[in-house]
Amino acid sequence: TPPKFHLGQGQTIASGSRIALLVTGTKIPLALLISQSLAEKKINPGIYAFPTIKPLDIKLLSKIAATYPTVVTLEEHRIDGGFGTAVAEFISSPQNPHSNKVIRCGLKHSFSHISGDYHSLLQHHGFTPKSIAESITASRTSMETVHQTPI
Repeated sequence: TPPKFHLGQGQTIASGSRIALLVTGTKIPLALLISQSLAEKKINPGIYAFPTIKPLDIKLLSKIAATYPTVVTLEEHRIDGGFGTAVAEFISSPQNPHSNKVIRCGLKHSFSHISGDYHSLLQHHGFTPKSIAESITASRTSMETVHQTPI
């Protein structure tokens, strides 16, 4: 049974350690698959769903920032100006006393010159559980605080 929707209220899907996967829209199944891929590398991420970007659940985001050094946002559109941007703005604000790393996973800011069904387009643009898990693993070793990962 899906959790009950409340405007501006995020939901905990799974607890973990060191990394939190934050999703919006229909990306919970993707986050679960990414979590399975990361588990093979002994990484156990928490998964949190944010059904609304505005208002953003600052209370839950504060709890996540206090618990997880690395925050990963997943959105199946451009990484600029959306969910990842809202999360990065909060993480870098004075409201957040923690030094979190933010990894924003989404699509490149470019026009797609191909057409196809939904899944083949995601595959073409590298928005697959495996490629995102690899990107997260590679980004964890970077020293950047805010890291954009156009997939």
